[in-house]
Amino acid sequence: MAPDKYYLDEQGWSGYSQTSIMLPVGGKKFYVIAPLLSDTHYEVWQRAMNDDSTYFDLLWYHEIDMAANNGLGRVVQSKVPLLENAYLSKPGMMACRHANGRDWWLLKGRYHNSDFHTF
Repeated sequence: MAPDKYYLDEQGWSGYSQTSIMLPVGGKKFYVIAPLLSDTHYEVWQRAMNDDSTYFDLLWYHEIDMAANNGLGRVVQSKVPLLENAYLSKPGMMACRHANGRDWWLLKGRYHNSDFHTF
């Protein structure tokens, strides 16, 4: 669910808090939303020795259907971009239920800024 270089080099692990969030879509379907580094930006991050001068540049979602495969689940859509070429903070993402009771607000912080992307 992550770009190849980031996933392979980091073995699928991230040391950052709130690097993904799951939101119910309806029934047994969920969105998994994750901020990530593109392969190109990951190389810049590696050259910077993983310091704080870099940021995430992708925000992807993946749709999961937990009713598929006799309850084991199936990825319905993968790597669907919400944002590309963005300036996202590494940690911190939150969601809250919309006042209509069925939709969600997603907030993701911008890099070194007090502003947020909202969805």
